[in-house]
Amino acid sequence: MNEMNPSFWPLEETQQMWIEHLDATLEETTAHLTGDFAGEVAAIFPYCIASQPCRLQQSRRAAVHLLEVALINQRPRVREYK
Repeated sequence: MNEMNPSFWPLEETQQMWIEHLDATLEETTAHLTGDFAGEVAAIFPYCIASQPCRLQQSRRAAVHLLEVALINQRPRVREYK
């Protein structure tokens, strides 16, 4: 992604986003494959048992945010979104 548009997808930020997202996805998958279905549900849904945002949901939101801000800011506009 960084190579496609380094101005809007900084390398460090993009790499960190993917690391967090893939780690969270691995957590979800491992829970499923080991039969830890409560752990899988906690990883998938926006609110865990403790009523706090789940890691997987947070990583998905961060990925979407990084992508949408970059795409929006690539278009000529009067102001930038953050």
